[in-house]
Amino acid sequence: FRDGSIGKVSEVFDLNDSYVVAVMTSEVKKGYKSLDKVRDEITPLVRNELAGKLIAEKLAKATGTLDELKNIFGADASVYSTSDLKLNAATITGAGVDPGAIGKAFSLEGGKRSTPYIGENGVFVFEMKNLTLAPEIGDFGMFRNQLLQSINNRGAYYIAEAIKDAAKIEDERYKFY
Repeated sequence: FRDGSIGKVSEVFDLNDSYVVAVMTSEVKKGYKSLDKVRDEITPLVRNELAGKLIAEKLAKATGTLDELKNIFGADASVYSTSDLKLNAATITGAGVDPGAIGKAFSLEGGKRSTPYIGENGVFVFEMKNLTLAPEIGDFGMFRNQLLQSINNRGAYYIAEAIKDAAKIEDERYKFY
């Protein structure tokens, strides 16, 4: 498992509901990779970071409504509005997955505008029009029961796995498929 050579094919690994056969295609030496080996990987990241800083600086100096700010950047900029953004949301309309940006939006007070935020997928300026607080939860019994059920299920699973490990059972079903 730990020793191999380039081109060597592994035995079949059984991973729950799938089988894996691995082939060693290259060897990476300990330490940092040379710039030539990572250039293609880091170039777009560096470009996006620098572009984000330039856009954020330009937005920080600009004034006006969100639509007026959008017009400064032309067709590359967008203004989106949402009435049901939740703290546990993973995506932002038009921008994709960016949990940091969602956190930035929720840090605002009603009627306030954020400073430019450089996110994973763009530069954002948020404006909180109004905030609706979630109602108080009077009875946490349902949540308690869900947690207890989850703990019980996990406990049963880990007990079964421990018994299998202690019995030294080898699953060789892969030989028959």
